[in-house]
Amino acid sequence: EWRWMAGWIEPCPGDLGWLQPSAIIAAQRVPPGGWDGPAGGLLEKWWVDGLILMPLLIGPVWWVVHSIRKRKILLPLILALVLLAASRYMTLRGFVLIAPIYAMAALSGLTAAAMAIRRRTSPRVE
Repeated sequence: EWRWMAGWIEPCPGDLGWLQPSAIIAAQRVPPGGWDGPAGGLLEKWWVDGLILMPLLIGPVWWVVHSIRKRKILLPLILALVLLAASRYMTLRGFVLIAPIYAMAALSGLTAAAMAIRRRTSPRVE
């Protein structure tokens, strides 16, 4: 049985007959203090998420600054949609550090909205 092979349960005696090993398995308890977790520090557990997260944080900031300087409303709007799609994909794949990506998507969307409002309310020079 795979649970015995993984070390989760004690081996069942074979001379008890049909369905008796199930009673033995059900009677076992979690050890005091719980099961031992995997060893490892912060970087050992999160280095892949951090590696993927860095360009996803630095890139949007650069694109927002670039779009503000060039006065392009469409760039941060597209960036917000791409970041939302990326965060959804990463959520489905099991990544944990998703909140900063949502924050960058919100920053990009709010930047596009602020630029559109500013463009609409500013006096036109003809």
